[in-house]
Amino acid sequence: MSAARPFDAALQELLKRLLALQGADRKLIAIAGAPASGKSVLGAALRDELRRNGVRAELVPMDGFHLDNRLLDARGLRARKGALETFYVAGFIALVQRLRTQAELFYPLFDREHDL
Repeated sequence: MSAARPFDAALQELLKRLLALQGADRKLIAIAGAPASGKSVLGAALRDELRRNGVRAELVPMDGFHLDNRLLDARGLRARKGALETFYVAGFIALVQRLRTQAELFYPLFDREHDL
């Protein structure tokens, strides 16, 4: 048995609410929070729980839209990485718009190990 996570109770309440949603077949759910606050961990846990309940679910992280460190360095923004001006916002918005209608999508992923 795995150890309880701090958000497990909230996860179950969120899952209950999501399973009760009516309307369009495809629903987009956004998780917002401060850097390193657990958004990706919560998102993955929610995706897994939805799948366990027979719901087709995917996790589409925004992290792949961080501007490259070389570009951030050139603009003097590396220390602010994670702030709005350090993302390719137009690209992320275009992805979200396509998520509503397209069956197959490709999007960039962020690899912390290669973020030197």
